[in-house]
Amino acid sequence: MLICLAKGGWTPWKIYESLKNKDDLIKNIIKMKLQITEEILCKGLPNEFIHYMKYVKKLDFEQEPDYQYLIGLFTSILSKNELKKNLTFFWIKQKTQIKRKQIIENRENKKSTSITKPKYINNSRINSHKRLYRKIKESLNKY
Repeated sequence: MLICLAKGGWTPWKIYESLKNKDDLIKNIIKMKLQITEEILCKGLPNEFIHYMKYVKKLDFEQEPDYQYLIGLFTSILSKNELKKNLTFFWIKQKTQIKRKQIIENRENKKSTSITKPKYINNSRINSHKRLYRKIKESLNKY
């Protein structure tokens, strides 16, 4: 997936897309993935992609990768090309917006729960109580 993204959606096994039979398609893709070298797969990309693929292929199934090493590979690509580390991807923006919305909702919920009125009293009853209170107050002020 990483190579596909880096190459703008292209992978060598795209040549098999025209196959109608799903089984043939899968068999050919698996065969190519097993036979292709990292150098051919990552042709046109920085060497760090080759190092990444070789490292990942050597990992055992349950082995935890050295994430700092892998992050370092791609950070070195940024520094070699004098690029800034820009983490404003659309999915990060969406997560941030969702988190902000949740924080605001939580604050509003806390405000509404801190001054809770009984469920049996609705706004019209409250208003009628206020009117009654004002009338009583006005009548007492007359005396």
